[in-house]
Amino acid sequence: MRDKAVGILVRLGLVSALVVVALHGHLMWSVQQRYYGNDFGKLYYGVQAWQRGESLYEVTPASVIPAGERSPNLFFRNLNPPHVHLLIWPLVALPLSVATRLWALSNLVALLAGAGLIAASRPSS
Repeated sequence: MRDKAVGILVRLGLVSALVVVALHGHLMWSVQQRYYGNDFGKLYYGVQAWQRGESLYEVTPASVIPAGERSPNLFFRNLNPPHVHLLIWPLVALPLSVATRLWALSNLVALLAGAGLIAASRPSS
């Protein structure tokens, strides 16, 4: 009986986590669209600049976040280490919206694979 209850709680926890991830993903997607890719855009545009012979750390459309009519814009530069850009390199040939979707999908696959590995490593009773 106890094992059944634990199993139900684990499944409920996983479903809850997936709902939170889905909601977070929707929120992040709307932010990505409004602010030129925001964090992912910094990597994306940085690699494109590098391919043109410029610096990975150029000011890009993703560097400026509009703060409002009466406030100055927020300015966030790309602070990612150079080797991280290698992960994005294959995606920069695609439009930003497609590359963002593929990046998000690969992150979701990694999350699910990690959750699966954790669940599989749980000691059996």
